[in-house]
Amino acid sequence: MDVSIGLAATDSSTTEAMALLRDADDAMYLAKAIRGSVSVMSVRRGSIEVVELLAG
Repeated sequence: MDVSIGLAATDSSTTEAMALLRDADDAMYLAKAIRGSVSVMSVRRGSIEVVELLAG
């Protein structure tokens, strides 16, 4: 059994909840595409989005 996790975070208080949810959803689908038990974290820093693959 594989587990795919998508996480999202931001350092801005002005980020809308729907944008953060979309980032988490995108990260989850990226984790699913990689296959295996992995976690992907999307971090929004200002207007830049950084996507990190976390060891699973």
